[in-house]
Amino acid sequence: MKRMMIVAALAALTTTTVAQAADPAAYVEYRKSVLSATSNYMKAIGITLKEDLAVPNQTADHAKAIASIMETLPAAFPEGTAGIAKTEAKAAIWKDFEAFKVASKKSQDAALELASAAETGDKAAIGAKLQALGGTCKACHKEFKAD
Repeated sequence: MKRMMIVAALAALTTTTVAQAADPAAYVEYRKSVLSATSNYMKAIGITLKEDLAVPNQTADHAKAIASIMETLPAAFPEGTAGIAKTEAKAAIWKDFEAFKVASKKSQDAALELASAAETGDKAAIGAKLQALGGTCKACHKEFKAD
């Protein structure tokens, strides 16, 4: 048992050290990538609705992927990554990080609601939840993303 605790402690220390040693520009590249993926998932959902595509479960799966990204998104904005590389992230993120986390959580919740609507197959409900998710994205961008 003692040995297991030592191994777990060393693993945690190693993980923390690696995270702290990461290149700040890599965080910028990472968050651009996941936010681009989020945008593409939303576009795919919109196309599926507009064109009435027969792609079973994809809308719910895409919405769940967005929710997963939003759940962990704040971790992609650690201290020391403001103004690194070419980024559209406003300093407001780090000035009021709690508000940024709340905005991310709102998007996560909206994405989960979209996933639930998608599982019913009700296109009107899916469309409404997609618009609601888009609204949370827009609100976050207004506050935290430079044009």
